[in-house]
Amino acid sequence: MVYRIKPGRTDNEYGPRRPGEIDIWANGQKIVSVRGNIGATLRKNDPRPLVGPYFKFGTYRLRIPGTFHFQFDEFSQASTRAGLGQICAAR
Repeated sequence: MVYRIKPGRTDNEYGPRRPGEIDIWANGQKIVSVRGNIGATLRKNDPRPLVGPYFKFGTYRLRIPGTFHFQFDEFSQASTRAGLGQICAAR
């Protein structure tokens, strides 16, 4: 799977106020696009400032019977679309 994530919120108290975006491809085909408030709201009085990008995903493990785990063959990230293209082309 390939993920393109652009964090963004329209309710930030400081910083950019723009909607976020997530696009996901599986086996070369886009399977989902999400637009809207993505990520944590930036609050002026938050004692824990956000440092760098952070992306978390998963399932509600308590809703799945039995044993459940994720396994990744590879993980790569890039700050630009061009950078991600170079990573994918190198494989």
